[in-house]
Amino acid sequence: MFRWWIQASLVLSFLTLVQEGRRPVQVTSRLSSPSTGTAQALAFGGGVPPGALILGETATPPPGYGATGWKVYVDNVSPWTQKSSMSVARCSLAGVASGGRLYALGGRIPSSPYWLSLVEEYDPATDTWATKSSMGTAREYLAAAVVGNKLYAVGGYASGTYFDAVEEYDPFTDTWTTKSPLPTARGAPSAAVVADKLYAIGGNVLSPPYYTSAVDEYDPATDAWIARASMPTARAGATAVTVGSKVYVMGGSAPVAGPDQLGIVEEYDPATDSWTARACMLEAREGHAAVAVGGRVYVLGGYDASGEYLEAVDEYDPATDRWSRRAFLLQKRYSLAAASPDDETILACGGTVSGIELSMLEAFDPTVGVLFVHRKN
Repeated sequence: MFRWWIQASLVLSFLTLVQEGRRPVQVTSRLSSPSTGTAQALAFGGGVPPGALILGETATPPPGYGATGWKVYVDNVSPWTQKSSMSVARCSLAGVASGGRLYALGGRIPSSPYWLSLVEEYDPATDTWATKSSMGTAREYLAAAVVGNKLYAVGGYASGTYFDAVEEYDPFTDTWTTKSPLPTARGAPSAAVVADKLYAIGGNVLSPPYYTSAVDEYDPATDAWIARASMPTARAGATAVTVGSKVYVMGGSAPVAGPDQLGIVEEYDPATDSWTARACMLEAREGHAAVAVGGRVYVLGGYDASGEYLEAVDEYDPATDRWSRRAFLLQKRYSLAAASPDDETILACGGTVSGIELSMLEAFDPTVGVLFVHRKN
């Protein structure tokens, strides 16, 4: 990963600097990258003096530098684009992508009937939403995943009840089918898919200690569940994504000493039925969304241990086991859903902030050149 090393005056001459979360008005020129692709002094003919600014590709400064809280959009292009909103503002929904489209499942609204069976389909090509056949069970805090071309809605919560319900949706026929239930009813589980098997991970249960570490594997071919090795950390409200043949479970909440929110990341290998601890997230959070794109994991929004709604988007590279701050949502939020219909763009929808449910949909392109400004100590 290269960085540009330049004087502060050159930064201001060539690029528009803005506070985090704000979009620049203009950019007059693009700086060329060093030909070697490694850190290289451009203005000083050697070492970088104290107070000098560098432009980095992540918000995490390298050793010897401090973050300024400024960032640059090259060529006036933001990685975020606001899209058409869902027809119903809601939180605690599930989001999955199949056939190049995004599906928003269930969730909660602030008035009766409160819990939704609503299913909406978003087509990125036309920037439009369409209402599809409803689930058989209205619920929030459900998990969803795709095996082949079928969508699966797993578990959830409504009106004081945790569900073991599993429903399969066929986008081609717009129909739902009831499948074998979860071995244990639970709310706020996570779900991921490896080799056409679905894994339901963790969640809330009705009996003490109310958080489970259970992992169950579902085979759509046989419509059967089997128990797998439990997660080391019992939790709910985490996210699970697949990169290659491994599942990464991130964050969530659990009754631990201090704040309930977790930054813990654990990797599951279905081939060996084993778990491995990985580098923790940059900050503990629950109610976030996570999507794998291009072999990397992006964690969006959520709620942190200090009670703040989050807008940060952090990137995890499983190959190096490293996290970095990549960008910021247009709207901070909790209990949102996200998915990628093309393994390039991430779509984030719904959620809540300060008790207000959101219908907002925004698209994030991780490839867009956002540069972060750091100062030499």
